[in-house]
Amino acid sequence: MEPIVLVSIIGVAVFILMFVGASLKPVKWIGNGAIRLVLGAVALFLINLFGNLAGIHMPINLFTASIAGFLGIPGFSCFLPFIFSCFHSKNRSTNIFLKKILLDLLTV
Repeated sequence: MEPIVLVSIIGVAVFILMFVGASLKPVKWIGNGAIRLVLGAVALFLINLFGNLAGIHMPINLFTASIAGFLGIPGFSCFLPFIFSCFHSKNRSTNIFLKKILLDLLTV
């Protein structure tokens, strides 16, 4: 597609949205999700900062920040036993299996 046609289509769409108006609900939804992800990452940072004394470390990535941000403290507290069972299990085969699952989930 020619650049002039693409720019014209975008210009007409912006012009129509200026007069008709656009719903702000999707923008609010995306902003709310981004804020929750950032707050989840900050919470994980604080957990890593103070959990270092107890030997607790949680990687900060999209998956863990999403759990901490969207599910809050109850969701994150439900996720912690899974982490500890992966790294502190007595059964070696279960430990290896859970570590593989966890690493697949946590590596982005």
